Amino acid sequence: MENNEGQNPNARPISIGDVVISQNQFGGITAHTVNVNHEKELSEADKVFLLQFIENLKVQLNFNPTSFYISMVNNSNGNKIASQIENTLKANGYTMLGNGYGYMMRAPGINGIVIDKGRQGNHLEILIGQIQ
Repeated sequence: MENNEGQNPNARPISIGDVVISQNQFGGITAHTVNVNHEKELSEADKVFLLQFIENLKVQLNFNPTSFYISMVNNSNGNKIASQIENTLKANGYTMLGNGYGYMMRAPGINGIVIDKGRQGNHLEILIGQIQ
């Protein structure tokens, strides 16, 4: 028997530590904790580290990129960081290739941010994976 909200009046979620037991529930969410992907942000120290990392990469790989592109890899929570990286690099004389971010699926996925020499041309390749 259901009430007019579509919920079983006999549904009784029971929380025992980190375990949730739901009896006679039809639909909805029963969870101890619901995590929603939220956007992370770069701190000012992160931005300084980003620029230093790129300078070291340029020396290590003996190249002098003036442009970059950003791709999101299996990602649902990196748009704000992508935008902050874009703005930081543009403010430091880099130009962005294309009209936006690329999106790709890959297995296995990546965690964090990968910055490398672009495969074609003299640019930075920035891949943004799942941000923890």
